[in-house]
Amino acid sequence: AAMSDKVVPIDSFAADIFGFSEYLQSLLDQELLNFIARHALSSKLADAVHYVLFPGGKRIRPLCLATLLVDCGGNVVSAVPAALSLELLHNASLIHDDLPALDNDELRRGRATCHKVFGEATAILAGDCMVSLANMALVDSTVSPALSLELSAWHSRAYFSLCDGQQLDLDGAASQEALLELHARKTGALFGASLASAALILQFSDEVVKQFAALGQDLGIYFQLVDDALDQFGSDSQRGRAGSSDSRNDKQTLFRNHSEYDAGEIVNGRRSSLYSAVGQLEKHVQRSFTLFRGVLDSLDRRLEDCLPQVLDKAI
Repeated sequence: AAMSDKVVPIDSFAADIFGFSEYLQSLLDQELLNFIARHALSSKLADAVHYVLFPGGKRIRPLCLATLLVDCGGNVVSAVPAALSLELLHNASLIHDDLPALDNDELRRGRATCHKVFGEATAILAGDCMVSLANMALVDSTVSPALSLELSAWHSRAYFSLCDGQQLDLDGAASQEALLELHARKTGALFGASLASAALILQFSDEVVKQFAALGQDLGIYFQLVDDALDQFGSDSQRGRAGSSDSRNDKQTLFRNHSEYDAGEIVNGRRSSLYSAVGQLEKHVQRSFTLFRGVLDSLDRRLEDCLPQVLDKAI
């Protein structure tokens, strides 16, 4: 089926990030199904890819891309090829991250991980396959060759950085500086590519593309800190897995290496700088990031659920 070219007006969502998120998830699910169906895979590999992608997680990287795009006057449907690419890369990294050789996780999003269902060999192949599919999502789309090349370059660099960050994770980063650098690479790079993608689709200048990418990296670091807080203090239902994966694998996090108060101070500092950067970029492009701020609010609520004393309500 061809991708819909229907323009969904921003007014239909106003500041309703939940309504927008549901709409985007439905759109992406359908486009992912269509895209995977167009590329013939052997049945077991196709089953593994489908298992990982559906039902998906929060689709937060595509959500960040789409909210900023719409906030800046773009058509949400124009985000779809880049959104598919980002979601495929992210899920490929999760398959590999969960393997016994890395995090050895048996649960992801509340159910058995890919390698527990399909075996390690097929899980590895599924992850590799999805990295290729991510690039094909851009190349095989209606995106102009020039834009496709730029998006592919950003996404490839981000995945390269993610792999480098995973190695830092395996090496056991311990200091605050090392942990933040790890987060910048392993999580921040793909968020940076998500926001850079929005700026590229909007045909913003190279300077603004880099500013969007920097904002995305800051967001990725904050997202990872929230995730670490959930892992340390959240319930199994909040985590979507049994027990603390970081504790089980003896991984260092800010919340394991610092007192709760000191870790809270660090998180608040990152959060303050993130909101400040959002405000500066809004002024620079003369747009209000209404929907995007809704994404930030949802992250704040996740943090508040497991560690309410961390949030500084003054922001």
